[in-house]
Amino acid sequence: MATLIFVPGHWNTPACYDAFLTCLTNYTYSSATVILPHPGCDAATYDFTRERDDFKRVMTALASTRRDVILVLHPSHPRSSVKRQEKKHMERSLVTGVSRMIFFMAHFDSEGFEDIQDESKDFADFELERGTVTVDEHGAMKVYFQYLPECEAQHWAARMLPQSVGEFQHASTYTGWQSIPSTYVCHSNGIRSFRVPFAYYKIEKTRELSGVH
Repeated sequence: MATLIFVPGHWNTPACYDAFLTCLTNYTYSSATVILPHPGCDAATYDFTRERDDFKRVMTALASTRRDVILVLHPSHPRSSVKRQEKKHMERSLVTGVSRMIFFMAHFDSEGFEDIQDESKDFADFELERGTVTVDEHGAMKVYFQYLPECEAQHWAARMLPQSVGEFQHASTYTGWQSIPSTYVCHSNGIRSFRVPFAYYKIEKTRELSGVH
């Protein structure tokens, strides 16, 4: 049985997975979370060195017990360290590694920055002097927690942390997710901000830009 590793998205801590991990444990599934350096940082983090090391530590421990890994992600940012770990596994002929990736209500964006010409309000506030990016509670509820009941969405939105600006500007924005079997999970509640047709659009756009079919 594979081990499920839950990776929190922007501005979130692993605490958002606590209830789900408890449920998985009750059903004898093996699972864990990865605490990444970018949320809650006091200064800008300009590369993925610490993130890579955190992934390496978890993957090495699992590889020693010959366990496959399923990554469950809820981020919009890239996972360059995933690609590096896959390359290391191939070079060393290891039989374990990331066997599947599950994107839960995740953003799929093309490599680099996109110039968006519209009049919509940006829910993220870039504080370049401090090297952080923050999101207000109202924006977080509409963008990241739109599939939750309002009271629960407020609970998690109030606990979001500043995010390092480095993750948005680092040059290593290309990931190896398209080389790993992937599943995209989208909430079907039609009254929320992200609708299923929009999710399909994002997936198809990413395939087009990445050359994946």
